[in-house]
Amino acid sequence: MPSIYGRTSPGGMLNMISKKPSKILNQTLELTYGDYNTKRAELDATGPLGTSGKTSYVLTLQSINRDFDGQYESQRNSEAYLAVQHDFADKSHLLLSVEYFLQKRVAPVVPVVPMLDQKARRRRR
Repeated sequence: MPSIYGRTSPGGMLNMISKKPSKILNQTLELTYGDYNTKRAELDATGPLGTSGKTSYVLTLQSINRDFDGQYESQRNSEAYLAVQHDFADKSHLLLSVEYFLQKRVAPVVPVVPMLDQKARRRRR
């Protein structure tokens, strides 16, 4: 079991697995409301494109809005994901995907009190 001694920077890996298109038609819409003016909406849709049955898609749209206790504090997330897959006769696939993510966090400006080391200043004289 490896261990780390002393000061280190946190590290790690993030593995994101995107949704894949399905040939079975399915749509889901979720709406959530809660405290602090929390609003969440998510739409998932997947299924075949056209009549050939060889092309399918997946579309995900999501929006989350939340306010906090402090004045002007809020968080806004908007996400969109679209993937289209075509299956060829030789059992190969072509997958095209695009993803959009926008996150806005608003926090009040907190003044920073300057810290002066008066002792070090006197020593330099």
